[in-house]
Amino acid sequence: MRWHLYLFGLCLAFVMAACSKDDPEPDAATQVAGEYPISYYRADSAAVTLYEFNMPYTVGTTTLSGSVTARRDSANVLFLTQTIKITGETDQISALGQVKLQAVGSGYDMYYGSQKVGSIDGTNISIDDQAVDPSTGITYRTIINGRK
Repeated sequence: MRWHLYLFGLCLAFVMAACSKDDPEPDAATQVAGEYPISYYRADSAAVTLYEFNMPYTVGTTTLSGSVTARRDSANVLFLTQTIKITGETDQISALGQVKLQAVGSGYDMYYGSQKVGSIDGTNISIDDQAVDPSTGITYRTIINGRK
């Protein structure tokens, strides 16, 4: 009769051990991957604003909207794609490129190489990318803010 108690105790110990294991925390890229509807878009050339929109932006029956998709490439790397939509037009999809994530506070800074280009936290994305044309010296800047 005692062996039943030992067997029950052993089974109970296995069940408790199995239930007490914590699931591992998802990696950085998994935590923030997803689609971020664009709320603000601005493009500059030589410090002159070319376009600036709070999105979605509607004039008459035409609406401009968009999103940034952050796809997980590896534990600390995302591939960013931008989709711009205009009513009645084909969606314009462009690759923004691969960014590396670096933890900061409750979110992550995003880097192209050694250049910080924005931040992301799983709810918000903020991109501020600048590039200088080597042949003209003109600085081009793109600012994109989005929120899930």
